[in-house]
Amino acid sequence: MTIADRAAEALPPTLGKYRLGRPVGSGPTGVVYSARDEALQKPAAVKVPAWPADASTGAVEQFLGETRRVARLEHRNIVRLYDADVDGGILYIATELLTGGDGQTFLRTQRPLARTLDVFAQIFEGLAYAHRSGVVHGALKPDSIVFSSEAVPKLVDFGLEQLLAAASGHPRVLSEESARYLSPEQASDPGICDARSDLFSAGAVLFEALTGRAPFRGATLIETLGRIADDPVPDPKAFRPDLPPDLSDAIRRCLEKDPSRRPSSGDAVALALRWILDRLQASTPPLTAEAVPPPPFEPPPAGTRAESTAPPEEEPLLEKYDLGDGGEPGEASLPARPPAGAAGGSSRRLALVGSAVVLLLLVAGAIALFRRAPSAVGAPLQPKPAPLSPLVVPRQGDEGAAQPASAVPTLNALSPARGVRQVALARGETFVFKVEAAGGAATVAPVWRRNDEVVARGPEWAFRADATGLELVTVSYGDEHAVTLVWYVKVH
Repeated sequence: MTIADRAAEALPPTLGKYRLGRPVGSGPTGVVYSARDEALQKPAAVKVPAWPADASTGAVEQFLGETRRVARLEHRNIVRLYDADVDGGILYIATELLTGGDGQTFLRTQRPLARTLDVFAQIFEGLAYAHRSGVVHGALKPDSIVFSSEAVPKLVDFGLEQLLAAASGHPRVLSEESARYLSPEQASDPGICDARSDLFSAGAVLFEALTGRAPFRGATLIETLGRIADDPVPDPKAFRPDLPPDLSDAIRRCLEKDPSRRPSSGDAVALALRWILDRLQASTPPLTAEAVPPPPFEPPPAGTRAESTAPPEEEPLLEKYDLGDGGEPGEASLPARPPAGAAGGSSRRLALVGSAVVLLLLVAGAIALFRRAPSAVGAPLQPKPAPLSPLVVPRQGDEGAAQPASAVPTLNALSPARGVRQVALARGETFVFKVEAAGGAATVAPVWRRNDEVVARGPEWAFRADATGLELVTVSYGDEHAVTLVWYVKVH
């Protein structure tokens, strides 16, 4: 019997500083209760993991250490962890309380295609942030997605299943239902997990959200694992013909059998989904199969109007970005530069966006202006797509590698200010990006890239807006363990 089983039978009224309420969810990994932080007088959720009663003290310490590492993640699409401890022999994890439903409910609910794309763009962005921070999920499935009361999707239970399996001393226990979302490498060894496996699993959940069925599913656990390993990747359009061809391509890329052929970055998948979403919301006719020759993620014909709908984020710009072994800083390729498109925009939508920004500033008080350079507030924006194919996957085992404190590079944004993730410019304008680098190898200068091309080295670089559309600007610093800052630049 696990501690979670005993807790369900006779749970104390409090665990640590949290007064427990009613159960709000349960599953193979444990039971979740609504709770209240008695010290801060605010709501919370407390999860009592399905922890083996005979687990060693060392396993408990390892679990708490990994949980604290996950607690350092700060992203709008990752659940906030407040605490993790043991009270009266019961291990618990305290998080923010999410009351907007879970991924299973989302899959069963009728919804517009635009809503599905927006939700999963956020999911892939959350995964990308976690991967850059050296954290992988390892068991992503519909239950791993929970919604806030504001309908914001958040990822939960990072690494929990692997930690529970390690504590029990037994292999991870799978059901046919949970196995549907495993990557092929996990199907052969459920203990394997890296960033590329997470992208496969997220792609499988997206496939089901769009078509109503998992991409690989058998009558039994063994049959499901066999289909994941051997069956060709299905085309989502075979089950839902109205899907845009480039959306089908994006999902199939995530579901590649060979990890090296999958997109290496959740950000790349999110960018593709957001561009498709922009096109749909601009009422532009979807591309036909003839209009999208290989490779996937080709841009639409010139003149397509679209506007960004990416939601504001409040995560810091300074993030770990694992580039793998054997390369210079910034070696990871970024999306190729998109061709120019026609200028234009919707003043009504810009007015709504401006109102939302003003409201956010009034409520938060200290949040930096998001997605706008100070001199370009209110400018119409024109996003463009970027292909996924050039991106490089971080090698398995690199995430979270230990490194001497003296060798840890840091990179601080000076212009635009820390917290600003997007810059808007008019065609012909110039914007000077500036950073401050410290730590790491003193002989290495920050490396600037414009899309997939190295353009400069040093603490600053001048971007000239010579074509309309959406571009990706990154600066990387460090050797083996590099940090990368990322901005989107929208030129109208």
